[in-house]
Amino acid sequence: MYAQSIVIQVPLGKMVELRTLIESQFMAAAHTHPGFHAAYLLEQEDDPNVAQLVQIWDSQDSIEGFRRTGTLDDINHKLHAHLPGLRTQQQGYIIRAAAAKPSIALDADETQSSLPTVSVH
Repeated sequence: MYAQSIVIQVPLGKMVELRTLIESQFMAAAHTHPGFHAAYLLEQEDDPNVAQLVQIWDSQDSIEGFRRTGTLDDINHKLHAHLPGLRTQQQGYIIRAAAAKPSIALDADETQSSLPTVSVH
């Protein structure tokens, strides 16, 4: 399993726009791509201008396959066009251990959630 984390510095007062764009653009495209497991947009509680997009994939090859479709570049351009001043920093990780409950879906009004079930092979 492979995780990618993107730390996002959002322009002041633009978190709702970021959330909308991530849901409608990235998540809508990624969830159908082979190897995709989950994505979570984490909004920092003590800094309303910082978020983190965490993605879980089968492997680094899976996310690279998604990147080769050009979709990630398109989404990145849209984010920067709609949110001037947006800054991102990404890191990739191999998942070596995990523990979680079976449910990964979040209700729209849910404020806390269980972690997804992740089997590491």
